[in-house]
Amino acid sequence: MSVVLHLLALACLFAVMGLLTEPPGTDRSRLGRGGAYLAAAGIALMMTLLGLVIIVVMIGLYMLISDLVSMTAGVFLGLVLVMVASGVVLFLVMRPIMQRLGVTHEWLTIVEYYIQWSLIYVTIYQVIVENVSGLGEMLGDREITRALNSYLSTVLDPKVLIVLLLPVLIAVWITTAMVKLRIEAQDHDSGDFATLREPSEH
Repeated sequence: MSVVLHLLALACLFAVMGLLTEPPGTDRSRLGRGGAYLAAAGIALMMTLLGLVIIVVMIGLYMLISDLVSMTAGVFLGLVLVMVASGVVLFLVMRPIMQRLGVTHEWLTIVEYYIQWSLIYVTIYQVIVENVSGLGEMLGDREITRALNSYLSTVLDPKVLIVLLLPVLIAVWITTAMVKLRIEAQDHDSGDFATLREPSEH
């Protein structure tokens, strides 16, 4: 229940952020900027969940291919390949969904902001957790130290968060950039409102 309340509070804050940044005289019959912030949050969540599944599959494929062809590029280059490939696959999966939803350039810009905030948050979160883990030792209580270490290792381990979340966020960012470039190209060609849509037939 606590998680649901936190998520509802976060959604309300996103809506307020949108309303506060909405220019005067906005047509209220259309989805306002408050709605755009919420829509972008939904799209970001959808892409993150799909990206997590895709990146796990891509890691498995990469390991399989590496064994078959004896690739020894190393962890760094291998992770780059997995993230970029995951971003491309996620783009192919999300593009028809975004076309159906009528995703706009503004929504994707907000998604990019969410990704940037999330990356910064993960860094802050790691620092906080590392400091909290030493709290029991500072207090000199073995029971508190044992309880904190157990909790952090199972629920709040920043290493797990970084290993899983950061590559997914980068893959989502790659997808977002690709969709934005596609919208910009369509908008430049047609002069229409910047929305991802099916190419028109001539």
